[in-house]
Amino acid sequence: MQVLRKFKPPFRCYGAERYVINPYTACSHGCIYCYGMRFWQRRKPEPKEYLVAQLKEEVKRKKKILPVEISTIVDPYIPMEKETETTRRILELLLSKFPVILVTKSDLVLRDVDLLKRGQCIVEISLTTSNPQLERILEPGAPSFDKRVNAIGKLVENGILVSPRIDPIIPHVNDDPHDLRKIVQSLSEAGAKHITSSTMKADFLVLRALARAFPSEYTKISSLYQDKRQRIGVEYYLPEDTRINLMGMLYEICNEFGISFATCREGFTFFDTGMCDGLHLLQRSQKVCGPRSKT
Repeated sequence: MQVLRKFKPPFRCYGAERYVINPYTACSHGCIYCYGMRFWQRRKPEPKEYLVAQLKEEVKRKKKILPVEISTIVDPYIPMEKETETTRRILELLLSKFPVILVTKSDLVLRDVDLLKRGQCIVEISLTTSNPQLERILEPGAPSFDKRVNAIGKLVENGILVSPRIDPIIPHVNDDPHDLRKIVQSLSEAGAKHITSSTMKADFLVLRALARAFPSEYTKISSLYQDKRQRIGVEYYLPEDTRINLMGMLYEICNEFGISFATCREGFTFFDTGMCDGLHLLQRSQKVCGPRSKT
């Protein structure tokens, strides 16, 4: 079984062709909106130690060079990474040959700056709110907003490309224009040149978690996810006009700060002035990355 697998893009994903690897069996951040819950909700986070041994041989054999995303359904820098260093060992194997896209909410990524400076890498750090109280409800196990913004600044200082994500936007929860402006301003001041955003795609587990966390707002939230015409697989999308309004608002804010913008899995690209995975930043820096997928 190969551990470096081709990424199977979900519906409305226009990102570049890539490989993907998930270093852990589950995530411990506890984000209540996470679509990954349906894949690992009853599993404990454990490092996939077998990946490192197998990856060493696969890296030697792989002839097609594509970006490698770490990762898609778990954070590669959950707290146990401090001890296991599973992600770090994977990076040591990959960065000599492959461009890497690191997707995380953790400032622990700063530990690996020495490795990231050696290779072709872009770090996507996601944020949802600058409000500490709301943050503790949405992402109880993740590092704070301030720590994440500080990490972005430190990465930029070290010459490492960053592509922050304001993701997901949930109506009646974290869609306040003033807070979104504060987030964009903070990211701009930290040195970010590109931001990607998307609205929440809700399945049963996510809606159940939101009902517990936001009982007074839940009726308004759930009413937006009732249209069966907006259901793709097990996920419900917001109505298109709602998604256009939310993404358009963020596009305008980013434009004011001179930051390029892209949407993710929304089905429209007319706000996009960059790529959703931030790989245009690697292209601009004259580093190699895969072609944009037509899927």
